Amino acid sequence: MADLAQAAPIVHHIVHHAPHYVAPIQTGVSMLTSVISSVICSAVFFGLGWYVRGRGLTGVENDIGNIKTDIANLKTKVSSATTAATA
Repeated sequence: MADLAQAAPIVHHIVHHAPHYVAPIQTGVSMLTSVISSVICSAVFFGLGWYVRGRGLTGVENDIGNIKTDIANLKTKVSSATTAATA
């Protein structure tokens, strides 16, 4: 019985100080990261909504068509420039 009486304070000491030796595991994101990402997403979607509201759906479709035409024109210019450079 003397062994248990001597071991009890040691066990109490180990249990009492055990959290100091365990490395904390962080999960999730910090509050600042969450706030910053929320503000950025809100600004992007506010701008997108403002653009669509101002242009209307047909205006947005026209803009997309113009962008596709510009990309096609750039592709032809780049391909003609590369064929002229290799020739």
